Amino acid sequence: MSALIAEVQVADLAKAIKSALVFTGGEDLYQRYAYVRVERVGDHLYLTSGDKYQVVSVRVEADKGEHYENPTYFEGPAYIDAASLKLAFGWLKPGRTKPSVRLFCMDESFTLHRPDTK
Repeated sequence: MSALIAEVQVADLAKAIKSALVFTGGEDLYQRYAYVRVERVGDHLYLTSGDKYQVVSVRVEADKGEHYENPTYFEGPAYIDAASLKLAFGWLKPGRTKPSVRLFCMDESFTLHRPDTK
């Protein structure tokens, strides 16, 4: 069962991912820091990362997706490892795709959905 986290603009999400990845701890240093926490609070999506000494939180305006038919919302944060987020960053190409992307959490895994792909 998938649960909607938020719908955000592709360009905004790409900038936020790029900023959050700069502060993500390296896997070779401490495995426990090699992730980004994604959480929707109100009308914003927060991407939070850090390492042993610093932390950063990037805020992006987000649509709750209330206009979708029978949305199921994900409550709580999702944790995405840095390697997966780097792959997702390469997939987000502003200008080549629809202007927004939907973020879902499915069975404790995080997925992105572009309306122009199947």
